[in-house]
Amino acid sequence: MIIPSDFFTIEELKIRKRWLISMFVMLGFYTFQLAIMSLDVPHSLQFFASLSLFNLFVFGLLYYFSYKKHGYQMLQMVLLLPFTRLHDIIKSIQIQNKVDLVILLVILGLYGWWYYISFKFIELNRPLNPSRKCKKALAEMEASQTIEDLDLKFHNLVKEFAKFERVITKAYHEKKESLTLDVSFPAMLGK
Repeated sequence: MIIPSDFFTIEELKIRKRWLISMFVMLGFYTFQLAIMSLDVPHSLQFFASLSLFNLFVFGLLYYFSYKKHGYQMLQMVLLLPFTRLHDIIKSIQIQNKVDLVILLVILGLYGWWYYISFKFIELNRPLNPSRKCKKALAEMEASQTIEDLDLKFHNLVKEFAKFERVITKAYHEKKESLTLDVSFPAMLGK
């Protein structure tokens, strides 16, 4: 489902823009991290190139499914995946001097910013993805042949699936507009 930008409020558009900017910042940060880590690896150029391409692929998927398609499941998985290895990550941290501590704090701040904006983005996208049951009911509403039937199904849908009201309302207005055009077109022809 493609949702036009006028569907979002100004605040929601700001959240989307911040997330997009943060995604590119994090892609650059991950690439920089890989460059530093690959310095000690034999065949470091091949290692760096392959991991950079993989990161680019993952971020491309994130952009497509989260930003373009308004999904949230993949982003949620990418955000939660590091927590499965949190114990190992904490054990591998070695702070030998103040520079290491400053670097660690900058990295933690950057990750905190990324997580905060990403979870706000997930909150924004979640109501735009109706459940299967809601999609089925939406299809029934969109199959309505009269405005009265459409109105009845719309009100029932909003009652049953209140958290998806924006998507339901958008589909309702599109269907109502098409039904209104279908009714008014023969009248314009003089029939």
